[in-house]
Amino acid sequence: MRNLDIRARVLLAALLPAAVIAVLLASFFVSARFGDLDTALHEQERARARQIAVASEYGVFSGNQQVLQSLADTALAEANTVGVIITGTDGKLLAHSSQRSDILSFLPQSARAGEYWTEIGSLLLYSAPIHAPFLALEDDSLDQGKKLTQERGKVLLAMDRGPLMKKKADLLVTGLGMALLVLAIAGILAMRLSRRVSKPIEDLERAVGRISQGDFQVQVGTEVGGSLARLAESLNRMVAQLALNQEEMHRRIGEATEELRVRKDDAERANVAKSRFLAAASHDLRQPMHALGLFVGQLQQQTVLPEARRLVEQIAESVKALGGLLDGLLDISKLDAGVLTPEKTPFAAAQMLARLESDFSGAAAAKNLFLRIRPSPLWVHTDPVLLERILLNLVANAVRYTEKGGILVACRRRGNRVRIEVRDTGIGIPREAFDSIFQEFVQLRNPGRNRSQGLGLGLAIVKRLATLLDLRLELLSELGKGSIFAVEAPLALPTDAAQAKSSRLLPNLALDGKIVVVVDDDELVLESVASLLESWGCLVLPAAGGKQAEERVRRIGLIPDALLCDFRLQDGEKGTDVARTLRREFGEDIPAILISGDTDPEVLRMAREAGLALLHKPLSSAKLRTLLHRMLGK
Repeated sequence: MRNLDIRARVLLAALLPAAVIAVLLASFFVSARFGDLDTALHEQERARARQIAVASEYGVFSGNQQVLQSLADTALAEANTVGVIITGTDGKLLAHSSQRSDILSFLPQSARAGEYWTEIGSLLLYSAPIHAPFLALEDDSLDQGKKLTQERGKVLLAMDRGPLMKKKADLLVTGLGMALLVLAIAGILAMRLSRRVSKPIEDLERAVGRISQGDFQVQVGTEVGGSLARLAESLNRMVAQLALNQEEMHRRIGEATEELRVRKDDAERANVAKSRFLAAASHDLRQPMHALGLFVGQLQQQTVLPEARRLVEQIAESVKALGGLLDGLLDISKLDAGVLTPEKTPFAAAQMLARLESDFSGAAAAKNLFLRIRPSPLWVHTDPVLLERILLNLVANAVRYTEKGGILVACRRRGNRVRIEVRDTGIGIPREAFDSIFQEFVQLRNPGRNRSQGLGLGLAIVKRLATLLDLRLELLSELGKGSIFAVEAPLALPTDAAQAKSSRLLPNLALDGKIVVVVDDDELVLESVASLLESWGCLVLPAAGGKQAEERVRRIGLIPDALLCDFRLQDGEKGTDVARTLRREFGEDIPAILISGDTDPEVLRMAREAGLALLHKPLSSAKLRTLLHRMLGK
């Protein structure tokens, strides 16, 4: 019932009462007719039996069997009669006539007194008494004038019920035919009714389906009349209103889309302008910072008075802080630009953990904190430099924001990954700030932007590096009880001893006698770099541009050992072009370093395509010397 559609339900509702009424009427009609037939048959046989009994009174009384036999034969000729038996008072057979050989087997039935009937098989037996009236003679033993009647015999009439049963069967077939006819007529009427009722509803259903698919042009006919017509009219009005609303919505969406496109274009133009401004500003800021850092590095190597040394150290600390800010911004720029390519390789975690302990043991001891870094025999497969950068930032934060207790760095295996945890007993992080702390310049406990508490870039860099290396980063923390930062990296199998040496260990080679070409259009920077390189024992060929550099190299007649070129030179010349020209002229394998103050990701791509190492201003003397040692070491 639940799965029937509306048309089937209407049809069923119309047919079910008609079927019940047809069956009841047919049953009543057939039952009544069956009763009438039975009654007519009984009455007919009873009348015939009595008629034969009356006609047999004289024959029985006189004992004339010939008359009785004639009566029996005459009665047998009647329709449906199959046997007649006439008996006397003592049950003696006086006459019989039958169409069946077993008719005399019913003779004992005549012994019963009175008038009766019974059914045996397909036969209906009816018995009627034979009376012989007479007047009593005058006698002292009898009442005078009393009329007596005695039963003198029996007439047993056997009739075949077959014709009656046939009539009943015909009557039953007629009744069923009438019922079926009634049902057929009712079915036809019900189908027409269901079609008239269900078709408008089906039209409404199809219309609603098309509306649900976004077709608001559909219209439903209202010719059916009544409540369905009112429903169709309401649906048509609703569709018209929906069409208007859709048109209005599309118009508004179009306007909003156009507005968003305009704003997006404005934002992209603003972003491009901002990038250009930052690149130019970064270059202009880094130039003097670069020179200042090199001069401070050179000054620190000189022997000066204690007061002057203290002043130099303070200047160096300020330069370092400003350089750290620019380096952090540069790291964020690199990661957002997608130009940093990880170099994944198997390496031992023990060396990285040892360097962390060496780097932070002094800072932890200065705050009376314990720093416990557990050694590990596990090997990791990822970029060792970038993973160490992640751990450096995490441990630095732990030391910075822990006032008592200490920091634990542990490394353990978890399935096919290595889990490195940095645990501290610091101030903790509220749960609602778990996401925000990985954003740039977010510091929960440094509203005054105290420089000694960092710049708020460390965790932003950690998040981006973890995403770049496809590492799992997890944070657990409770306010006032400390934090756990965990990094999970792929596990690696140990390689041979030669591969176990860290790529970060550089040969301690002297730079004495190395010929280095320095190209920079800023005279102050050129002088500071040249002075620093000369203090390391290098032979420096300074030049303001590519042509001057080429002339000076040709003048000495020696192939330079390294090239050091600024990215932006005078008259639009690029350091990448200068390095490419000098290499083409004097040797493609000459190590070259590109120095730039730009944070534009395009500079990173250009340096990588040209095969140049890239250092950003302000440049620390330690980084420059380390890179030269690595590039010139044999």
